[in-house]
Amino acid sequence: MQKENSGVYSNQLQAGVFNSPHTKIDLVFKIILIGQQNVGKSSILNQYVDREFAEHYMSTIGVDFRLKTIKTSSGKIVKLQIWDTAGQERFAALTNSHYKGAHSCICVYDITNPKSLASAEQYLQTTINQHGIDSDLIYLIGNKSDLEDQRKISEKEGKDLSYKYGVNFLETSAKNYLNIEELFDQMVEHLVSLITNPQIPKKLSQLNNVKITSKDIMIKQQEGNNEVQKKGCC
Repeated sequence: MQKENSGVYSNQLQAGVFNSPHTKIDLVFKIILIGQQNVGKSSILNQYVDREFAEHYMSTIGVDFRLKTIKTSSGKIVKLQIWDTAGQERFAALTNSHYKGAHSCICVYDITNPKSLASAEQYLQTTINQHGIDSDLIYLIGNKSDLEDQRKISEKEGKDLSYKYGVNFLETSAKNYLNIEELFDQMVEHLVSLITNPQIPKKLSQLNNVKITSKDIMIKQQEGNNEVQKKGCC
């Protein structure tokens, strides 16, 4: 299902502005969610897009694709293409195919499951070494912080892993909506600051298909795949 919602900056927008066919989109960013099964990728996505949380989900089959349009603090209208990938090993090849054209990556682990942190490190290695996404554009997320009494991974362990690979770090609770908006706000503001900087790093420009025109700074929207299948994991 594809859906457009206003985000954290909705109070700056007139009602219905995103439903207008005349709305001018300044930037389009592709974001992928990766991580082991049952770490909460789908819950993070559903909370951010719909402000909905379910205690139980069926695991994502293949990939789920959602859209959200927001207005940044600088006034840019940004459309987010957010891809929620399956965590099962049998979908690894499909997950890898969706790295193409990604501008940023969210790697999620479950603070109550030590194996999920080891899996997250493997995802980080793959993302950086095989897919060439800059570590500054990757976010390591320790989810389920509401389950403090069941915590098996300390915040320090998560931070240490983020330092090891030079990625961003945050703990979240999809259930309580803790740091969910903050995560995407930080990511979008960082991407916008990079793209709108007159001295765009060559590597970033090549990686993200950045196109600069005399009128606008745009990012070429990647063609969406048609083989999207759903249901989400928790």
